[in-house]
Amino acid sequence: WLARGRAFLLALIVMSGGLWAFGLTFSRGAWLGLAAGAVLLLPLALRWRWPRRRLVISVIVAGVVALTFAFSYRTLLLARAGVGGEDVERFSVGERTLLIDSALKAIATDPVRGVGSANFPWFSSHDFFDAGVPLRGNNVHNLLLSAWAETGLVGAGLLTVAVILGGAAALRTVLRGSQDQPTRAALLAGFGALLITGQVDHYT
Repeated sequence: WLARGRAFLLALIVMSGGLWAFGLTFSRGAWLGLAAGAVLLLPLALRWRWPRRRLVISVIVAGVVALTFAFSYRTLLLARAGVGGEDVERFSVGERTLLIDSALKAIATDPVRGVGSANFPWFSSHDFFDAGVPLRGNNVHNLLLSAWAETGLVGAGLLTVAVILGGAAALRTVLRGSQDQPTRAALLAGFGALLITGQVDHYT
């Protein structure tokens, strides 16, 4: 889309609106994933010499949108950063810590087979009840821990192998070069973003 005349303006408008809407999720995991995807995509774009002028314009527009959003919602962003000690943020951090501890207990209970696919929320509920923690069970905010706790070492191993081999194969395909190279690169960056998000959040 960087090389298509009038479509470039439309792409900038869609990108700006998308970034603003993305910011309104106030999801730190999603923001981290977006940043990781951009870090992965930009070197690929520079390597293939995509239209530099339009690439620079896109980056500048994205930066302006991000700064405008940050200024407009600075109070809420500071709250999400934990500034001020809001109860909601303390609860969020505490919940994630307890869920990670519960996942480690689930792994210790049966490291090879796990507690069963989609069973971790029930396991954590019982764990919290036994510990006297007034908290409802949920998925752990980490993809690898979730896979290991529920499907054991076999599931976690298969996930790791699939991610490594799949990512390597996708990167080789992108580096070969083709007419749809930008699309393939964007999909690869999206995969990287989703993978990073999965280390600090759970997929719903």
